[in-house]
Amino acid sequence: MEQGCVINYRLAQLPEPNFIAKHFQKMTLEKKKLWLYFAIPAVPSLAMLVWFECIFLTKTFTHLGLFIVAILLLLCVWSVISPFYSLLDRRISIAPMWMLRLRTTSAQIEMRKTSKIGPLGRPVKELAFVLYEGDCPICGGAVDVIKGKKQHKDRLIGQCMNNGVEHIFSFDQVTKKGVPLRKDIYMGAIRVQHERTS
Repeated sequence: MEQGCVINYRLAQLPEPNFIAKHFQKMTLEKKKLWLYFAIPAVPSLAMLVWFECIFLTKTFTHLGLFIVAILLLLCVWSVISPFYSLLDRRISIAPMWMLRLRTTSAQIEMRKTSKIGPLGRPVKELAFVLYEGDCPICGGAVDVIKGKKQHKDRLIGQCMNNGVEHIFSFDQVTKKGVPLRKDIYMGAIRVQHERTS
């Protein structure tokens, strides 16, 4: 692919997180914090499983309504904290809305390796609140990293603020690069501008 079609992402100046998010801005996963990180989803899940077994074995179905309400509440909580756990296999996810101030449209949470070595001989990881941005190679507009939809579901993509439907790009936080996700996109606009200015 031509170099002119490639978008280069960079870490932008981090937006000021809100009061709650300040506690999660940078968190090293070691010792107690690592145990807490895994316990938060595991303990409620185990408790709900034991509760269901008790209802089933004792046949006290009067508690079933309360059990269903508890599941719904846990699902609501999970929807709020799930971006932190999608990091286990993706290493980056969109920061939840409760971490952002009103003027910030998008930011990310990234799992990184640190220089510290844990007890198992592996690098200790940290969760960091970050913001990636880029410049659109088609029109020069600002590109935000957002959660993809429809055919780009489960991906993070770059979306141009000038034309968020046509000017969309892949996003790779390792190489900090991306390419157009639309095959029929016209890539001549920036080249023409560069030729005129040079």
